[in-house]
Amino acid sequence: MSRRTPSRAKPRGRAPVRTPSRLRRAGDLAALALVGAHLGLLWLMAHAGILPVWLLAVFAGLSVLTFAAYAHDKRAARREARRLPELHLHLLELAGGWPGGLIAQRLLRHKNRKGAYQFAFWACVLLHEVTLGHLWRQMANG
Repeated sequence: MSRRTPSRAKPRGRAPVRTPSRLRRAGDLAALALVGAHLGLLWLMAHAGILPVWLLAVFAGLSVLTFAAYAHDKRAARREARRLPELHLHLLELAGGWPGGLIAQRLLRHKNRKGAYQFAFWACVLLHEVTLGHLWRQMANG
């Protein structure tokens, strides 16, 4: 007589819904605040005549494109298919699509744990914002 042990197979059906931790929610709020501050800065710069209004549409389009690129890469990662090179994501972020990338990282939980990627991401954000600040100073002084 063989003795059978109960199966440890996972129950089928939907996975339980996880509620976000307080730390995760705080990070989400901080990300939204940062994106909101960036959008406010862009609006102020356009209103002051420092940036052309059409450039706001370009930045918005880049953010949407960057979000879509993150979603595509996440889908490819799940399917073990060909992925987007990280350099392509960073170039989109650097060009002005970093708000879409940040929102994608928070919503899709993609590229948010990899330290080297995060370092490069935040370097792109910093470089982008410093460039905008420099442009602001040049226009204000000249």
